Formats: sequence, structure tokens, C-alpha cells
Amino acid sequence: MPDDNGLISNDSPSPSGRGEWRTLLIIGVAAAISALSAGLFTSVESLPWIWPSAAVCAIAYFRYELRALPLIIIATFTGVLALWLQETSHPLITALPLIIAISALLCAQPILFKRLYLLLQTNVAPPHSETRLWNLLASLFLSALAAGLPIALLVGGAMPGEVLLQTTLYLLYSIGMPILLTVPVYTQWRRRKEFYTLAVARIWEVLVWIALLLMAGGLLIKNGGMALFLLLPLFAWSSLRFGRFGGVLAICLSGLAALLAYGYGDTGYGSLAHFNLFHSEVAVMTIFSLYLSALAADRARVEDAIEQLVQRRTHELEAINQELQDEVHIRKQAERSFRTSTRRYRAIIETAGSPIIVMDKNFRIVQWNGAASRLFGYHREDIYGKNYITCFVPKAFQDETAWKITKVLETGVPVENLESEMTAADGGSHVMLWNINRVVDVDEELTQAIIIGQDISTIRETQNQLHFLAHYDVLTGAANRRLFEDRCRQALKQASRRQHDVGLISLDIDHFKRINDTLGHDAGDALLQEICRRLASCVREEDTIARLGGDEFAILLNRVNGAEDCELVGRNLLEAITKPVELPGQQLVITTSIGVTVSPRDGVEYSVLLKNADMAMYRAKKAGRNNIQMYQKEMNDELTHQINTEQELRAAISGHQFDIYYQPQIDLENQHIVGLEALLRWRHPKRGVLAPHEFITVAEQTGLLPALGEWIFYNACLQCRAIQAMSRSHVQVAINISARQLHHPQMVDTLKRVIAEIRVNPAFLNLEIGEQVLVSNPAEAAEILGRLKEIGVNITIDSFGSGLSSLSNLARLPVDAVKIDRALTRNVPGDDYDAAILETLLSIASRMHMRVIVEGIERTEQETFFRNHNVRYVQGHLYSLPMPSDQLPEFFNALKQGVLNSEGGQIGLPLN
Repeated sequence: MPDDNGLISNDSPSPSGRGEWRTLLIIGVAAAISALSAGLFTSVESLPWIWPSAAVCAIAYFRYELRALPLIIIATFTGVLALWLQETSHPLITALPLIIAISALLCAQPILFKRLYLLLQTNVAPPHSETRLWNLLASLFLSALAAGLPIALLVGGAMPGEVLLQTTLYLLYSIGMPILLTVPVYTQWRRRKEFYTLAVARIWEVLVWIALLLMAGGLLIKNGGMALFLLLPLFAWSSLRFGRFGGVLAICLSGLAALLAYGYGDTGYGSLAHFNLFHSEVAVMTIFSLYLSALAADRARVEDAIEQLVQRRTHELEAINQELQDEVHIRKQAERSFRTSTRRYRAIIETAGSPIIVMDKNFRIVQWNGAASRLFGYHREDIYGKNYITCFVPKAFQDETAWKITKVLETGVPVENLESEMTAADGGSHVMLWNINRVVDVDEELTQAIIIGQDISTIRETQNQLHFLAHYDVLTGAANRRLFEDRCRQALKQASRRQHDVGLISLDIDHFKRINDTLGHDAGDALLQEICRRLASCVREEDTIARLGGDEFAILLNRVNGAEDCELVGRNLLEAITKPVELPGQQLVITTSIGVTVSPRDGVEYSVLLKNADMAMYRAKKAGRNNIQMYQKEMNDELTHQINTEQELRAAISGHQFDIYYQPQIDLENQHIVGLEALLRWRHPKRGVLAPHEFITVAEQTGLLPALGEWIFYNACLQCRAIQAMSRSHVQVAINISARQLHHPQMVDTLKRVIAEIRVNPAFLNLEIGEQVLVSNPAEAAEILGRLKEIGVNITIDSFGSGLSSLSNLARLPVDAVKIDRALTRNVPGDDYDAAILETLLSIASRMHMRVIVEGIERTEQETFFRNHNVRYVQGHLYSLPMPSDQLPEFFNALKQGVLNSEGGQIGLPLN
């Protein structure tokens, strides 16, 4: 499609859907009709004196390019075939190759036309209409000649040169004239709205022109080519009066009217020479008129450009004139402002709230305002002429101050900032933030420096405090986690460059929470401060002590000789910390657990080393506290195992992978089962059935124990009801309670809620609590056991005799029974030492009227031993292995029939 300047683009139009294909179809129909109508224009030697489809095909290819090619081929072939059948009686089959060849040449003409035009337009700027016109005419002539000459050779065969020339010109005009009279209109199609407006404004002129055109056409029909000169005024009139589109349209209509009037007139075309002469005259008149129209368009465009240039330059001159007037006005105002500013200068300096000092290039003070006198305490008469650097700036800041003032005075730097101290008249100092500026007189002969200051002593002090709070522990003065991490990373980088070792120590005060709870937080704070002082006495100044939180400390040992040096420092720390600590009103001895790691042996990253040191410290706690542990790779494996176990344990709780196994407790007197100990088991999908010792510690450390304990309570109580229904007599269900579970604040309420929900008799529940749990905090244990007894459950002291419990405290606890640990029963009979201990424990329990349960009975000799010592209740593999809960119905059914089977095969219960 042509643009606003009449240029034809090389870009194919983008598809626009159904509307475009409808347009293509209409053009195809028009091309076919115009091709079929060629027979209407035959007059000379049975050849058409005009080929109408050439114009339609050219416009179609200009608009749609290759998408219109099928329509062009079909229409052209149809027209040539129809003309051949109309004018020739030769057989079609023999003339088919000639028809195809002529059709191909006619189809190639519009393609060659557009390609030549685009090629010639490559270096043409859009504003030159006459150049585009000549390019269009040249492209048309060459393409029409390229199609007409081969057709003349094909049709005429071996004809004389004069006839061949006339035939070629004949075909050139029959193909080219329709395009000459239509394509220029197409190139100006975008300007048609301008013509519509112009035509409405000059309607009478348009009507007169049309009337004259009709009259000239009538004369051509009657008189032939002699009347052709009558169209000249119409061509000129069209070029100059109807605008670009209107002029081209009128010119093309005039030429078309001349061709039609003469072709159908009384004279007609008598010969090829006559035809070519008339068409040449029309072509020359048309081309000349189009040329005049192009010149008129270029002239109008130039006039518009000149008018716009004149207007633009006029606006620019007006703007420049206004700017000059504004500049004159501004200069006058600046002169007035300058005169007043010099009077205000001293007043501003004197009344300013900030100290202002003016000095020459030798740093001699030439002006000193009142704010400076009030801040520093000097009188002006005493300081004028004195050297600012040597008299008022401390020595540590003199070089920097002199350099920055000189930099402003001599290098032309407009502004410089300086933070330094200044000595006051009373001997004190102020931290000042100076803004240094350069002052030059009008002739640039005298250069001075003016410094404007702000007293930031309070701000700097606050910043120092904030820096301390951000990097140090307020209580102990040790580095905090952020500063410690930064120093560790710097030390590790230096160690990597200089190839030396770095040590990292993690230590934790043993039972510090107990100290806080018993002695109070003030005593705990004083203890932490004393610990920090002792740690500082054991390390070098280049080492760093940090308090990471609570009672957890970390020490960075910079530049050490391997693990031996770190271990030596650790032992010194252990010895220093274990010395008695004097607190207000008492003396306290504390212990610590220390973990040590060394870089690069154990790692080169801060996070890895800190984790390693923590793991070593926790290993020290597990080893009994008050000791040093060096990091080993196996510790990391243990931590990985613990993390994996934690994740699997969480999945197990939500996935119901737990089960309760039960082991019977036997009454040796009546041979009845009086209880079942509930033993938690984890049905691990990969590792099989796991006992509590393989995962209960992880559950305690990760906070999963409350959820796990509630699951045990719920399922044990639920199965307890089923056990009572399956048993002939009442059977107690024993549930083990760990230390952390017992001291959990919600444990008692959870058990009470579960009992109420399941509606189980609490008398059938027996809670087994380890002896060590009661020893650590007897008062708290007694209070918790009292609350449990209020619920109605039975309480048994588990592992009785394995610890160092106070018998007096045991007697005051609400305990129903004691359970002797398997560690004491394993070697009896046969070990007199263990036998003596057991006899003592049995005697104590008997005198305290407590029921005794002995576990770990695996041999008949053990049963006989305890029968002889009047032990009534026993438990062990001799009677039954722990069995899953789903085997309980089978177990009680076999018990009623006197036959018992378990995982181990036949079980020999000495039952009647």
C-alpha cells in the first residue's frame, strides 16, 4: 500500500483475516472479468487495442504481492484463452503451449514492474514526486517491453523488422496504457480525502470540467484524432486545480476517455501504425500532465516547508529576544542582590548558630563568629592572626586538616568535609564536622577558606554506644554473635593466606538455669561477668571471647599450633572456671562443658566450625559434663543421624507408625497375670521395629515428646479397657514416664483429659517413674506425684536400687510399688554381692510396705531365688516376650485354655 508520500512499500501487508480474503476474491473476479472483456477491444489484426486486466493485475500485485499471484495467473490465462477461442479457429491443443507462454509473460509483467520500481526507489528521498514519477514510468516501460516483445515474437513468428517493431509497440501500448492510467491513481490513494474536500468546495468547477470532458470525447468519436488537442486544456486544468489525487485522477480519466472515444469512434484504428501514433500522443499528453502535477506537488511541498521554516525561525527569534530581555532583567536584579549581599554577609556570619571560621592560605584566622566564641571559649582579639592548625587542632588531626584545607584552596575542589577534634579554651575537646569552602574575591587575587562546623560530640558518643550495643554483649562486654562471626571469617581468611591453624572453642555453664532459679538472675548475671573475666585471663589479646546467648560462650583462638594448643587452652579454661566463685553471701563452685574444633583440619567455614564446636560441647555434656571434647568426624555422623531420626519421627507420628507391645507381670502366689507393661515400639518402614532407647532421646530434644506421650496415653488407656474385657481378672497396664515428660507442665492435665475421654478406670493404670527423676528435684517430684495420685492412678518407682535415692524422701512420696532393675537381677543367684544388695532392697521395701516387682527374670534359678525371698510379682522373658497389641486377644484366649505361644515359641508360664 502506498504511504502518505505516494511511496509503495516493500513490506507485504499483514493478514487481516476474513476481510482481506474477501478483497482478494473481489480483485480476482475483477481481473477475470477484465481479462474476458479483452475481446471487446479488438480492432487491429484481431488484437486487443487495450488489455484491461493488466491494470487490475498490477494493482493486485502491488497490494498483495504473492498472495494475489494465483488470481493473476487464473485471470490472465482465462483472458488469453477466451481471446484465442474468439479470434482463431486453430485447434486448442496445438495452441495451448503458446497460450501458456503468453499468459506467463503477462503474469510476469506486474511482478517485474513492482520489483523495478522498488529498485529504482531505493535511493530516492520521499519528498521528490517528479523522481518517483519517472521511476514509475521507467519501470512500466521496461516491464511492458519485457512482456510485449516476446509476445510479438511468439505471435508474429518470422515477420519483417518494421512489422515486428509496430507489433511490439502495439503490445507495449495495449499492456502499458491501462497501467499508466490506473497505477498513478493507486499511488495517490491515501490523499483521496483531500480531493473529496476540495471537490465539495469547487463543485461547479468539477462539473464544468466533466462537461468539457464529455464534449471532447464526443468530438473524438466523430472526428477522430484531429480532436485530440481539445484535451490539452483539460489535462493542464487537472494538473493545476484539483490537487495531487484529484489532478492524477482527472488526468487518467482524460486519457482513458480519449482511448475509449477514439477506439469506438467512427474512424477507429485503421492500422498498427495509426494505433501506435494515437497511443503515443495520448501517452505523451498523460505523462506530461502527470509531470506537471508532480511539479506542482513538489512546489506546494517546498512552499509549505519554507513557510514552516519561516514560522519556526520567527518563533526562535522571538524566544531569543525574550531571553535577552529576561537576562537583562536578571542581571539588574543580580546587581541589586550583590550590593545587598555584601552588607548582609557579616551579619549572617555573626548571627549564625554554627561556628564559622575564615582563614587565609597560611591557616591564619582572619574572622571568627560569635557561635565559635561561645562554643570554644576564645575571645576574638586573642585568636585573630593565630595559626588554626597548630593552636587549636590536636596533633592527631593536624595533618588531615591541613591537607583538606589546602586541597580546597589550591586544587579548586569546591567543597570538602572533615571530621576532627578541636581544643577548647578550658582544655576540653569537641568533635566537629567541618564543611570547607573556598572564597575568592572579584579579581581572584585573594583566596580564603571558610569552614562551617557542627558540634557532633553527642552524636559521636551515641554512635559509639550504638556500635557497642550492636557488636558487644552489654552484660559481660564480650563480643556478640555478629562481631564474633566477622572476626572468625577474617581470621579464617588470614589463616588460609598464611597457612596457620585457627581454633574455635564452644563452652556452656553446667546447670546454669538451676543457679538462676535458686539464687536469682542478679546472681546469675554476676556469675556470667566473673566467668567472662576468667575467660579473658586465659587467652591472648588477639583472641576473641563472645557470649552467643544465655550461658553459652565461644572463643576464637587465632594462630595456634594444631589441636594440642587448643586443648591446652581448653584445660586452662576448665581449671579457671572450676575455681570457687565468690557471690554475695555465698561461695559457688561451677563446672563447664567445652568443645574444641580446629581449622583447617575440621573445616574452613565459620558456620561449619561453630557447628563442630557445638557438637563437641554436647558430647562433653553427654560424657558427664566438666570435661573437654575435641571434635571428631563421628560427631557429625551422629548429628546427621539425629536430624534424620527427627524427620522420620515427625512422619511416624502423623503416619501412625507406632505400636504398643505388652509384657506380662506375674503373681507367683496365685499364678495370675496382674499387669502388662506397655512398651512403645516404632515400626520403622526401613529399619524394622525399634525400641524406645533408639529414638526417645531425639523426641525429648526436639520437643516431640509431648505429642508422643499423649499418643501413648490415649492408646494405652484405650487398650486397657479392651484388656479388662479379655481378662478373667483385673489387669493393670504399666506406662513408663520419662524425666522430661514428668516435669512437662501439661502432662498431668493431658493424662486426666485422656482418662476422661476414654472413660477408663484410673486404678487400672500404673505409671512407672525412674528413680533418678525423683532424686534430682524431690520437692517438685512430690508435688507432681501428689497430683497424679489425685487422679487415681498407681505409681511405681522404676529401676529401684540403680541410683542413690534418699530413703527418707522415698518414704514420703505417694508411691505404691518399687521395681528392681534388671541390672541387679542379671547375676543372681551366683553373685553374692548382687544378692546382698537385692536382699537389702527387698528388706527395705518390705519394711516400707511397698509392693515389689522384679524384672529381668530369664532363668528358672532366678525365679526360685526370688520365691525364696518372698517376692510375689515378677516379669521377664522366662514368662513371655513383649507382644504386639494385636496379639493380646490370642494371648488371653490361650491363657484361658492353658496354652501360650509367642514370638519365641512355647512360653513356660508356671501357671495352674
